[in-house]
Amino acid sequence: MVLAGTCNPWFFRTGIILFRKRFPCSPSAPELDLARVDANFRSWLAPSFLFRRIGPREYAFREKFIQFTLFSYTPLMHGHIRIDEQEGTVTVAGRAYWCILAFGLFIFGFGFMGRNEFLLVLFLYVGLYAIQAYRFNRVGGFVSGMLSEPPDDEVIHRNNMTLGRKMG
Repeated sequence: MVLAGTCNPWFFRTGIILFRKRFPCSPSAPELDLARVDANFRSWLAPSFLFRRIGPREYAFREKFIQFTLFSYTPLMHGHIRIDEQEGTVTVAGRAYWCILAFGLFIFGFGFMGRNEFLLVLFLYVGLYAIQAYRFNRVGGFVSGMLSEPPDDEVIHRNNMTLGRKMG
């Protein structure tokens, strides 16, 4: 959890991938506005996401550890966003928190669970995954939308003026 708390790049780039989805974006996409992304995923209903830049066109995100919300859950994954300008894609990957998976394997491996308990824990893990997969999908959709937006009117006007001078 220390590596997640410090947004260590190695931690967010390696591990077992439980979720991966690609989204389209503009090949000439601007740098991601983290303040805007952060503001969009701030919530009192469920844990807010914390976003950090970990490299060129790479971002890490995870649920905030301490936050008072109406609904809370134990995350199974932490997120990694990679923007590939040549492919024109945004890839969102969710990698497993080792401690959560190890806990389930520990309980199952030492025989603390019978069949019914195992099914209950499996159902719980599937539910946690579904919640996070839904939220990670929303992150990817939002980032893709931000990086696919047409430039504002001022930029269009400036580009048209430059183009007009070159042609005229």
